[in-house]
Amino acid sequence: MRARQLVVLVRPTARASEWLAPIAGCAIAIAFDTLFGRISPSIGLELAAVALALGVSFALDDPAEASVEASPVPLAFRHAIRAACVVPLPAVVWVLLATRSDAPDAGTLTLEVASLVALALAIAALGTRAGGSGGPVAAPALLGLVASTAGLRDAIAPLVFWALVLAVAAALAAAACRDPAKGLGRRSSS
Repeated sequence: MRARQLVVLVRPTARASEWLAPIAGCAIAIAFDTLFGRISPSIGLELAAVALALGVSFALDDPAEASVEASPVPLAFRHAIRAACVVPLPAVVWVLLATRSDAPDAGTLTLEVASLVALALAIAALGTRAGGSGGPVAAPALLGLVASTAGLRDAIAPLVFWALVLAVAAALAAAACRDPAKGLGRRSSS
């Protein structure tokens, strides 16, 4: 039944998704990599990773969220569909940028972009769960993380740091995607 639900929901979700932010993130990522990649391929890719994650941070924003809250489709599934509609575009852009780059740390930067995108989606899910739009919450939080952890990222091995960020993102996403209506109808034992 889940596969059939997925097929039925992907098309209208893709049509209803806000594409401006992910497309703008991709365009800015290409521009950053082109401009700053001349100075340092690693810096160009790192800035591109941040731009792609910022574009994805608006993927869960849904103006119709209030009307679909009562949907029989679980919240985690709805978020997964919205993310699955938007994430392929920045993923393709990243693959193109990383494969043509001369950056010696492209593999680590790939883990970085995956971690930043996962964290952006997790924070956006928390923002939508709090009753607002996820993008306006996730974008500044993501920029704050990148800016505030610059020294920490240099002190810890980059692979370890980004693996930890990915683990935190997974935990946040799991907590944020618990369906609030799931507990209705249960009686307390007191």
